[in-house]
Amino acid sequence: MMPAAGALQIKKVCTSEGFEDLRRQWQRLAALEEQPNVFSTWEWNLCWWQVYGEGSLYVLAVQRGNEMVGIAPFYLVRRPRNTPVALRVLRFVGSNDDSGILDILTLPGMREMVWRIIFSFLASNEDWDVLELSNLDAGMATRQMVAEEARSQRWKESSYQAPTLRLELSQTWKEFLGGTSSRLRRQLTQFERKLKEKGHEISYTQPQTAVELSECLERLFELHTRRWETKGEGGGFLEKRKVLYQLLSTAATEAGWLDLWELRLSGRTVAIEYGLHYRGCRYAMQSGFATEFGNYSVGRLLEAFVIRTSIERGDRLYDFLFGVQPFKLRWGAEPRCAVNIRIVRPWSFGSLALRTAHLLGIGLRYQTGGDSA
Repeated sequence: MMPAAGALQIKKVCTSEGFEDLRRQWQRLAALEEQPNVFSTWEWNLCWWQVYGEGSLYVLAVQRGNEMVGIAPFYLVRRPRNTPVALRVLRFVGSNDDSGILDILTLPGMREMVWRIIFSFLASNEDWDVLELSNLDAGMATRQMVAEEARSQRWKESSYQAPTLRLELSQTWKEFLGGTSSRLRRQLTQFERKLKEKGHEISYTQPQTAVELSECLERLFELHTRRWETKGEGGGFLEKRKVLYQLLSTAATEAGWLDLWELRLSGRTVAIEYGLHYRGCRYAMQSGFATEFGNYSVGRLLEAFVIRTSIERGDRLYDFLFGVQPFKLRWGAEPRCAVNIRIVRPWSFGSLALRTAHLLGIGLRYQTGGDSA
């Protein structure tokens, strides 16, 4: 444990056992966080690490006496792989396109202090070359503070932005629907009427047992993949992502966060919406629908049902995560930006390697973020 500033100390956790030991205090921090985020929870980080984790954990627990006041869930990995010149890259656990916004976790009112303690710790340690802070909320003060800290340490910093979409929910479904286009309202009524005219019994269901959950996930994987294959693109559920969703579903069920819905027509599943419900926000993670029912917009009907259910449950936000697709915009989702920051420590091996590669014109490249799913 290293003294940081005042009564605060930093403990670096590098083992799975240490990660498990942080569980209770981590969960306490998440419950007190002023800006709730399911991707900052112990459960999400554990599931992600179990699937994508490589290199070594580098979790920084900021403590005041025996009380944890902040946590930065990093891991350290070498990039590129299997080459004589490799950079030691420090990243958030969760750094790939399975996650939404990422950040440290702190007690209320302590975010800036905790970030500064973390930067002080990193400045005094030479076991990393590049710090990648992926998916930070560009609208938060964190972005400016990180830039200021990088300049004060004379670290080279670069960044780029990525769009996300979030929907603020109304108090009632009637009020919300009234804010959408007349065309969308008309289509929802027409599609439902046409399905009933064809003799279909429409039902919305959730899995009630572990067996039903497993079967529902398999249907989601299949529907999602088939939909993208019809577009000539690969589906979004390669093996690692399947494992992630299986682990996550178990953890989210235990925590009461899983929000998984199926639309069935006369008993047949034709659309699935997979999401997480966490502290007043519904996160739309993945979906799929039977392409042969595309003319009835079964995916849109299920989406409307899920949004309505979220409103009736009292959710304030509906997070569509990354990407600005038309199906998200039709509900009135507002764009916001995440920022991806790369910081290089000067005179480190990584800095020298990048500078040498630039001078030689050989282009030292490595993948940013975690491995693809």
